Amino acid sequence: MDYSKEIILACEAGIKVLDTIKDYTKRMASTENDVMHTIYVDNRLDVLPHIQSQVASIAAMLYGKEPDSE
Repeated sequence: MDYSKEIILACEAGIKVLDTIKDYTKRMASTENDVMHTIYVDNRLDVLPHIQSQVASIAAMLYGKEPDSE
């Protein structure tokens, strides 16, 4: 099966997640408030599984395999 379209969509979704991680990292570096720093750390970790699943799905499709739904 040709996964080209799905690979492109997954890459675009992954870029958005990476931008979110980058944004939280910038906020962590900029804030002077300990509570907000903790919130940004937690939020950044919350999105980590999303990029991990995107990369795993892209890798599977690059090998011509169906991505896992987990």
